[in-house]
Amino acid sequence: MKNALDWLVGGVEFPYKPIMLINTSPRAQHAQEALLEVLTTMSGNIVKGACVSIPLLSSELDSDGIIGDKEISETLLSGLEEFRVAIENQKFV
Repeated sequence: MKNALDWLVGGVEFPYKPIMLINTSPRAQHAQEALLEVLTTMSGNIVKGACVSIPLLSSELDSDGIIGDKEISETLLSGLEEFRVAIENQKFV
């Protein structure tokens, strides 16, 4: 991940792109906060309302299990809807 960001930091492709983060290990909130800081510094537009945390660590859920879990799927759908609306309205902060 760091190498990918290093390659993007000097380019014109990344700045001002909308960003939605999905944290799959809510107990590692500090990692997501650090990544948010890096992406903001790189001029990414964080869609804060779209960033979600879902408890997948040690859940052993596959894609069907994630879809079948009402709480997880609703959280993801809500975040994706926020992301879609922000992109449509170009409201990223």
